[in-house]
Amino acid sequence: NQFKHTTINISLWTHTLMIVANSLDLVYAIGFDLEWQYILVDVILISFLLIQQLQILNDRKNKFIVFHTLLVSLFLLSVVLLILYATVSPNSLLLLGSFSGIIYNIYWLPQIYKNYKQKNAKGFSIYFLGLSLISVLCDISSAVCLGWPIISVLTSAGLSVLVSIQIIQYFFYRKKSI
Repeated sequence: NQFKHTTINISLWTHTLMIVANSLDLVYAIGFDLEWQYILVDVILISFLLIQQLQILNDRKNKFIVFHTLLVSLFLLSVVLLILYATVSPNSLLLLGSFSGIIYNIYWLPQIYKNYKQKNAKGFSIYFLGLSLISVLCDISSAVCLGWPIISVLTSAGLSVLVSIQIIQYFFYRKKSI
């Protein structure tokens, strides 16, 4: 999005909820000692979301976005400190995983709504959405094959529907603008 300067089309609610969901998922994954690939995906996603936050800051340049970036940075720092220094009980990890699953299944809603109101879906590229759908489908198969908690399967199933809606919006609004 940096080269197209379309961060204005990204819902800040969606972006923020993505950071929170992936961060809670990271704590859940590390706490339950899930496979390193699972943890790596969370770390990569959070890294990309942090880069996107800096792109939003660069494109929008207002006091609210500066404050938002500061809050995101403090939140991520607290997650790192939690992972490094806190002992989290299995029940608390399941609770964090459940919160993460709930957030995963609502974070696309503000973006879907923004796309609808603006009559375009240019906030996220079709490549990002396509890769997201592939990732979610892989997550479902991993969860089933590796016997992960049912919350992982349900979360990914719901997420696949929401990503699919965005893909449909992308082509629907693109067709209307031609």
